[in-house]
Amino acid sequence: MTNNISEVTRRSIIDFLTAGNISWSGRLQDNEFLARLYDLGKLPSTDRRFSDAAGDIFQHCVMNSDWNDDWVFYDQRFNLLRSADEEFLRFLCETVHPVVRPSQEQVIKLVEAYNKELAKDGWKIIEANQISGRPVFVPQANGECVQVFDEPTGWQKVDRQLQQAKSTLFSAHSEEDFQTVGLLCRETLISVAQEVFDPACHSISDGVSVSPTDATRMLQAVLDFELKGNANEDARKHAKAAFQLSLALQHKRTADYRMAALCLEATASVTNLIAILFKQKRTSITTNGKDPFRLCVKELFDILSGYDWSKREVDKINQKISLLENSTASVWIDDDLRDTRNTFLSLCKTAMRAREIGGGDYRCSMERKETCMLLKNAAERLEAGLTGKALPPWFDPFV
Repeated sequence: MTNNISEVTRRSIIDFLTAGNISWSGRLQDNEFLARLYDLGKLPSTDRRFSDAAGDIFQHCVMNSDWNDDWVFYDQRFNLLRSADEEFLRFLCETVHPVVRPSQEQVIKLVEAYNKELAKDGWKIIEANQISGRPVFVPQANGECVQVFDEPTGWQKVDRQLQQAKSTLFSAHSEEDFQTVGLLCRETLISVAQEVFDPACHSISDGVSVSPTDATRMLQAVLDFELKGNANEDARKHAKAAFQLSLALQHKRTADYRMAALCLEATASVTNLIAILFKQKRTSITTNGKDPFRLCVKELFDILSGYDWSKREVDKINQKISLLENSTASVWIDDDLRDTRNTFLSLCKTAMRAREIGGGDYRCSMERKETCMLLKNAAERLEAGLTGKALPPWFDPFV
């Protein structure tokens, strides 16, 4: 990977964000933003009370808020001052992603500032495509063609691995680099399989227990169930062939750009195929009118206020959050209602993270009781706003 963006340029961009009091994580919590780019569970903790970066970032940025706002730029785990250009640029592009920063005015301001500094080192970020009418940016070296990135699936680990595979292909020069693309494609398909495979309905034909990394058999079972019949045979073959291609490339000593690009294209195609199937199957709520949002809020509150959540319920939580988070329906034009929605979503994510860290202790903790009260208050405000009523006041847990 290249490293042409100087530390001077990087510090200038960081200083612009800091001096302007601009949050690099936008409307997301710091840990939520970083989880879109990194596997925090595999990065070390700087706090001996926690086993990984996910734990200490949640504690210090969400629960305590005792780290400086610009801490991420100087954290050696992310190494943004001296990382490969692709890593730094990927971080910048994420700061102006529609999910992270909904304000078009802020996005335009940031992109202009970024490009003013990046131009000195031969880079810029440009619009590649759109999500719900809002631009998604990607890096481009001056004088080169645009590198187009697909719309994300919503599965964070899958999107992160695909992005990494694309970045690796973008900067690959050696056979080892091209083989790495194959390895990342294989890991991506394993992650896809783990997201969608449910042994309760996706039965394995030979009856033998399936390994959690056996993407071939898991995806075959998923496709056999979701795409039943001879009419869908080509789609099933397509998925299996893509996985076999990534395996072949991983072990091919003469791997080149063409093979790596074919493998990545096939992997992205299978990933999108699976995402389409499951979004169509599981998303029963449309964005027409206000009632679907009320139902969405009610279902989220009902699940999150319970004690234990199954994997299916966790999947459902993520889907409902994504629906509310990415909606640009006219109902959210009202500032108070939109702010209430954002607070409600933030509380949902906080509850999920606290449950993950606290385990069984979270069930009876004061933290859970307080979070549930705040969730209920936000849900009631949304219910009132979505039915045309005045929003009730915010609940103060300290009164």
